[in-house]
Amino acid sequence: MWGRAYDAALAPVERLCLSAARRRLLASATGRTLELGLGTGLNLPHYPPSAWLAAVEPDASMSARARARRPGLRLVRAAAEALPLKASCFDTVVATLVLCSVKQPAEVAAEAFRVLRPGGRFLLLEHVRPPGRLLSPLFAAAAPAWAVVAGGCRLDRDPWPALAAAGFAVETVETGLRGIVKVWTLRKP
Repeated sequence: MWGRAYDAALAPVERLCLSAARRRLLASATGRTLELGLGTGLNLPHYPPSAWLAAVEPDASMSARARARRPGLRLVRAAAEALPLKASCFDTVVATLVLCSVKQPAEVAAEAFRVLRPGGRFLLLEHVRPPGRLLSPLFAAAAPAWAVVAGGCRLDRDPWPALAAAGFAVETVETGLRGIVKVWTLRKP
């Protein structure tokens, strides 16, 4: 059900900030690029023509919508926690609004690290629990109900501990929308 409603549910936030954040982030995708959790393919228009793209997505309805957006896309139905791919075979790995929804973000971070070549970059866009005395408790209170209606998405998850534990080094981090949206460029040393 979430797969069918995803684009419509995200449309207001896409217009507000996500589309621009996707465009800026994905402009730096280079070489062999893997997108984790392709979803319905909202990132597809933002990749540079020079990026060779492959993707994984576990949800059948989202995969179908992504394939309609880009026929011929190299797309594997798989979970990001256990990628059926060789180690060190990608120059860039991308995940947008994925670590908030997966059951094991630490496993996804470790898999992204594993499939990246040394020096490769992990481009990541996530929403996180915002700081502050007003928004932070609201996000924490809404998180359980939101997870039920939004395909497991957690409003209160901070992905940084999983990313750091995987071994990534931070190149850049940007924060927007009152601390709710974070955009990371990470590197595998």
